[in-house]
Amino acid sequence: RLKEAKQNSTPLLISDFTHLTSDEKWDMTQKAGLEISCYDSVLFNGKGSVQCQDANDLETHLSQIQKDYLATVPGASITDKGCLPPSTLIKFGGGSGNESALLPGTFSGCEPTIGSVETIKTRKPIDSYGEWVAIDLIGGFSFITAVISIDEHDMWVYAVDGSYIEPQKVQAITVSNGDRYSVFVNAKKTGNFKIRCSSVSIAQILVGHAILSVGGGNNTNVSDGLIDMPGNPNSSNVVFFYQAIAHPFPPEPVAAKADAFFPLNMKVAGASYLWAMNSTRLMPTDVDNSNPVLFAPAHDLQNNVTITTKFDSWVDLLFFTGDKPMPPHPIHKHGNKMFQIGSGVGVFKWSSTEEAIKEIPGQFNLANPPKRDGFASLTAFGNVTWIIVRYHVTNPGAWLLHCHIDNHLQGSMMMVIQDGVDHWPQVPDYYLDYGGPSAPASVMPELRAISKIFTALEQAEGAGARVRRAIGSVNQRNFSPFLMLDHMNGNNGAGFPDHPHRGQETVTYILKGSVEHEDFAGNKGILHAGDLQFMTAGRGIMHSEQPIPDPTGEPGAGFQLWVDLPNHLKMCEPRYRDLRAKEIPQARLDDGKVLVKVISGKSGDIESVKDLAYTPVWYLDVEIQPGGTLVQPLPRGWNAFSYVFEGSADFVSKAGVSTTVDQHGKVLYKPSGDAISIQVPGNAGHSARLLIIAGQILDQPIVQHGPFVSTTSEGIQQAFEDFYMSKNGFERAKGWQSENMRRRMSI
Repeated sequence: RLKEAKQNSTPLLISDFTHLTSDEKWDMTQKAGLEISCYDSVLFNGKGSVQCQDANDLETHLSQIQKDYLATVPGASITDKGCLPPSTLIKFGGGSGNESALLPGTFSGCEPTIGSVETIKTRKPIDSYGEWVAIDLIGGFSFITAVISIDEHDMWVYAVDGSYIEPQKVQAITVSNGDRYSVFVNAKKTGNFKIRCSSVSIAQILVGHAILSVGGGNNTNVSDGLIDMPGNPNSSNVVFFYQAIAHPFPPEPVAAKADAFFPLNMKVAGASYLWAMNSTRLMPTDVDNSNPVLFAPAHDLQNNVTITTKFDSWVDLLFFTGDKPMPPHPIHKHGNKMFQIGSGVGVFKWSSTEEAIKEIPGQFNLANPPKRDGFASLTAFGNVTWIIVRYHVTNPGAWLLHCHIDNHLQGSMMMVIQDGVDHWPQVPDYYLDYGGPSAPASVMPELRAISKIFTALEQAEGAGARVRRAIGSVNQRNFSPFLMLDHMNGNNGAGFPDHPHRGQETVTYILKGSVEHEDFAGNKGILHAGDLQFMTAGRGIMHSEQPIPDPTGEPGAGFQLWVDLPNHLKMCEPRYRDLRAKEIPQARLDDGKVLVKVISGKSGDIESVKDLAYTPVWYLDVEIQPGGTLVQPLPRGWNAFSYVFEGSADFVSKAGVSTTVDQHGKVLYKPSGDAISIQVPGNAGHSARLLIIAGQILDQPIVQHGPFVSTTSEGIQQAFEDFYMSKNGFERAKGWQSENMRRRMSI
C-alpha cells in the first residue's frame, strides 16, 4: 500500500502571498528603507484566501521575542494583519527609514477574501489498516518559515529534499523556504481534516489551511488541531520533525576532516532590508552585470563574496551571526547537497572545525549527519549562534550560495562559489561572443545601456495618413544616422502624394496592404505586405507612395525610415532596390520562441542580403513569444534603437534593470556595449513584435528641412533653389505628376 501511495503522491506547494507585484515591493522597499515582511495569505497549490484574525487572539498568541521587539518602540503593537509594525523594523535596521513611502495596506488594513481551498482526496478506508496517502510538502515561501500539521493525523517523514532518510513519525514539521518533505499519512476515519500552516517567523502571525478529505468527508466537520495559531503544539504529545536525527538512508560517509574552512559572518548591512552573507553585500544586479564567472574564472580568488575550492576536496562553511537579534536564515547552495555537522549558541572562538570538536564534541556529528540542499541557521536573540556544514566538491562549476528568503536574496545576502575550479571545462570560443568570431575570455560581451524610453506620438502626415513618429519629433529630433522613423497607418486613399527628397536614403517596409510607388525617372512598382524598398535620394528625386485601396476596407500599415547619407555621397545619383518578402532570411532562436526577419544585418547565424544602402544599417523585424528571450549582438559604436509595434516586451539594460515597454514604445541605446537583451515573460498573454535598428554614426552635422537634408544651412537653401528652379538633379521635377496623382485628380 505504501508503494502504491508513493506512486500517486500529491505535491502540495505552500506559499506566502502578497497582492504587491515584485517590482512594486522592491521599489517601495528601497524608498521606505525597510524590509517588507508582511504578507496577505497562505496558499496551497495557489489556492487560499485572506484570513483576518481577532485582535485579542493576536495579542494572546504573541511570542516573547515578538513582545521584546514591540517593546523597543514605545506604544508599538501588532497590526491587524498580524505583523510587527514598520517602526520596529526601522529600529532593527539601525533607526533609519521612511514609513510615508509605504503603500496603503502594506502592514495593516486586513480585508478578508473568499477563495477556494485546496483539497487532497483519498478513498474511504476499507479495513483497520486504513488508507495510505503520500504527500510532498514543498516550502514555496518567499519570506515566512511555517509549521505544517494535519489535524488528528500522524505523518511519516521518509524523504527530505528528494533523498531518503530514516523515517520519523511526527505530528508537525517546520518548513522553511525551499524545503521539501515527503510524508506518508495513514487515514483511518472519514471526514475533512485541516492541513494547517502557521507562520513561526517573528515578523508575522499568518495562518492558512488546505483539506485532507477522507472518503468524501462532510465539510461541516470541525477537526481537532494539533498546533495553535503561531505554530505551538496544543499538547505535549505533539512530536515535531527533528532534523538532527534525519539520518540519510542508506548511510553516507562524511570525511573526518575538511580540507578548507570558510567562516561566514551573516549580518544586517545598513538597513533592515539589506543583508550580507559574509560581511559584504552582493546585489543580484552585481552578478547580472558581471562577466559570467564560468567564462573567466579567478583560480585563487577568496574574498567576502567569493569562495574558490579544489575538486574532490571537503569544505566546511561556518555560518555565524555577527549581529543579534538575527532571524534564522535558510541557506541554500547550488550544485550539490551539504551535511550539517554541528551547531551551537555563543561565539565560535575556534579557528577550525577540528579545534571545536576537540573542545565541544557533543555538538558535532560526523557519523550520520543530516544531508540537505540547505540548512536554516539558528535564531540569535539573546546570544549569537552558529552552524557548520560540510560538503564534498564533486560537481565543478560556478554556483550561488544564498539565503532562500526572497527579501534577503534581493537585499544582497549571497556569495559566489567557484567549486572545483581546477576541473572546469574549456569554454568554447563561440560562447564568448554570441557565435561570432573568437574573442579572448577576458573580453566579454556586455549589454548596452538604455539612454531613453518614450512613446511615439501620433500625428497627421501626407494626404490623410496617420503616423507615429518615433524619430524626428520633439521626443527625439535626430539620432545619427537616423533622421526619421514613421509607423504608418492609413485608411484607403490616405498616402503620400508627389514630393521631393535630397541628401538621404529611405527604407519603406510594408506590414499590411499594398503600396504603389513611382518616381520622375520612370521607376514604378507595387510593394506588398512583407516587402521593402531601399531608396537613395542622393542629389534629388521626386516620387509618390500611395496605398492601393483594399476591397475589405482594411487600412494598410508599415514603416518608413530616413537615413542620413555621408556628406561625400549626398549628391550621388538616385537609386532604388526593392527587397521582396521571399528574399528576407529568417532566424529562429531560443527553441523557436524568437523569430527574426533579417532584413539587413545579422542575427544568430543568419545574414541578410548585402549592399542595400550606402550608410551601413542593420534592420531586424523581431517576434518574441511568451517565455522567449533575444540577446542580439550589435556592432559596437553604432547607434541603435528598438520600437515595439505589437504587444509589450521587457528590455534589460546594462545595469540589469528590466523595463516593460508597451506598444508604440521607443527604446534608445547608448553606442557602447555589444548586445541588447529583450524578453517576453512566460506568463504574458501575448507575443511582442518590434523593430531593432542600428546604424553607423556619421561624424557630421545634420541640417534638415522637411525632405531636404544637408550638413549646412546653405545646403538646404541650395536644395530649395534647385527644386524650384528644376536644376542640379531636379531637372525632371518640373511639371512631373505621377500616374497615381493624375488618377486622384481626375476623380
